[in-house]
Amino acid sequence: MQAFMSKFGIPLVVALFVLAAVVLFINLRGGSSVTGNMNLAFFIDEETGTESKLPASELPPLMSKDGKPSVVGVAKFGFQDNKTGKIIEERVVYYYKFTPEAQEALKTMDKHAPERQDVFFTGQLVRSPQPDSKWVPYKSDEGMAVTVLPNPPTGTHIVQLSPK
Repeated sequence: MQAFMSKFGIPLVVALFVLAAVVLFINLRGGSSVTGNMNLAFFIDEETGTESKLPASELPPLMSKDGKPSVVGVAKFGFQDNKTGKIIEERVVYYYKFTPEAQEALKTMDKHAPERQDVFFTGQLVRSPQPDSKWVPYKSDEGMAVTVLPNPPTGTHIVQLSPK
C-alpha cells in the first residue's frame, strides 16, 4: 500500500480534486430547477388574457381591473438547454386558484404552521390553459393529470419559470 501511495499519491489526489471540481461545476451549471425571481409569480386574467407579475404570496383568484375574481395563477415551465443554459421553449402547464375557504384559512394561518401545506394543496383548484377547461381539485386524479409536467426534449431539462 505504501509503495502504491508513494507512486500514485500526488497524481491520485490531483485527479480526485479535478474530478470533484468537474462534478461541482456540472451540478451548479445545469442542475437548477427554477429560473427567475422566486418572490414573484405569473398571473393571468382569464377574461382578458392579460398576463401580470405579482408577489408569489398572492392567493388567487384576485380581482381584475373590472372588479371580477378572474386573475388566476399560472404554472409556467421551460426547457433549458443542458449545454448553453438557455431556455429554448416555455409552456404554461396549468392555471391555479384557491377555494374561498382555503384563501381565508391561508390568509390567517401562520406561514410556518404544519397544516399550511395541507390546506394549500387540498384547497387548490387547477385547470388546463385550454379554453373552456374545467376547474378540478389539485388533489384529485383529474388534478394530477392536469399538472403533469411535459417530458423535456433530449439535451434539455425542465425548469419552473418565475418572472425576472
